[in-house]
Amino acid sequence: MVIKQLFLALFMVLTCFVSGSQNIYVPDDNFENRLIELGLDTILNDSVPTANINAVTSLDVSSRNISDLTGIEGFTNLNTLMCIDNNLTFLNVSENLFLTHLNCSGNELTALDVTENVNLISLIIDENFINEIEVSLNVDLELFWCNNNRIRTLDLSMNTKLKDLSCHINWLNSLDLRNNPELTRIDAHRNVLCTLDMRNGTNTVIERFYLLENSNLKCIFVDNIGYSSANWSFIDPTSTFVNSEGQCQGITPTIPAVDVLPDATVMSNYTLPQLINGNYFTAPNGSGIMLSGGDVITSTQTIYIYRLNGCGVDNQSSFTITIETEPEPIVEDYSAPSFFTPNNDGYNDFWKVSSDNNSITRISIFNRYGKLLKSLRPNSIGWSGTYNGKPMITDDYWYIIMLKSGRKITGHFALKR
Repeated sequence: MVIKQLFLALFMVLTCFVSGSQNIYVPDDNFENRLIELGLDTILNDSVPTANINAVTSLDVSSRNISDLTGIEGFTNLNTLMCIDNNLTFLNVSENLFLTHLNCSGNELTALDVTENVNLISLIIDENFINEIEVSLNVDLELFWCNNNRIRTLDLSMNTKLKDLSCHINWLNSLDLRNNPELTRIDAHRNVLCTLDMRNGTNTVIERFYLLENSNLKCIFVDNIGYSSANWSFIDPTSTFVNSEGQCQGITPTIPAVDVLPDATVMSNYTLPQLINGNYFTAPNGSGIMLSGGDVITSTQTIYIYRLNGCGVDNQSSFTITIETEPEPIVEDYSAPSFFTPNNDGYNDFWKVSSDNNSITRISIFNRYGKLLKSLRPNSIGWSGTYNGKPMITDDYWYIIMLKSGRKITGHFALKR
């Protein structure tokens, strides 16, 4: 009797093992439902018969709200995988050794390993959160799109068959395409490129060359300056075609913009406004203590606004904050609103400075870059938030109030729409 029970138990274990080996685990219901739609499965039970999928060469599971593609490893003969517009944060295609076309754009991937997929011809990973990707082993790659990610570096030196490269809206600092002689299309606009080397000996076969919105890109190295100038127009006005490093050294780099703030004389303390271009420092050239918008200054000092771009070029401005500790009667003779809302609703539509004893002689309004927008008389209705008839954007604006005593009062206010 005992022997019979042992035999039965052994039979059940073997049955489960054989059964398990004939199925592959698919935990994502949306993925399995798609496989059912395609006739590759029949019951939603977190598993799919391997016999139904191991001969499949093309699979499209796009736009199915799939979060987990576990089970894709069972598609051992897959050539084409389309998993566009899902919710994938991880994708393992290391077992899909015959993949030639992979499109996983529109997901939430932060990384993707394709080093085992050496047969890839087309790779599209647009609109993810990928920081880096290694494609040096994908030597047959002809099309590579990685638009709208966070990629900082890209080594394409081994991809000699590459024809179509699209990597716009990333954080690329440099791009070397000297080893890509078959390249016919390149789109790398909206990066932070400092250098681009196109000297691959076949520039004349380029059909599309789009490099706009790379404001730091000083030099584009090309085969022939005359040809590139005549045929490649989609570059920034600050970029120049050159043949050699020596030519590039003679070109003045683009100076990064920094915010410019006027000197300020205030009572007790001064709150630093938020910056768009640059960072606050207590000493020149990015030295001293770094400050932030919202920090409160309580002592008289010069503040520096410094900016260093990714290509090693810098710029700075400075302004002096004078803190007066002793109140003067004239300070109480004017009132400047901290904000106004010029939306024509009859309430707070004008920014107006008032004075009890008519002590103001002139009011001047500036934008954050120091440009004069409006001069007001003391008895005017105020500023409507326009310049040359056009409404100004929501932002901080600066004023200088000149008093009859000769005293100059500065400050800032918000325009809100």
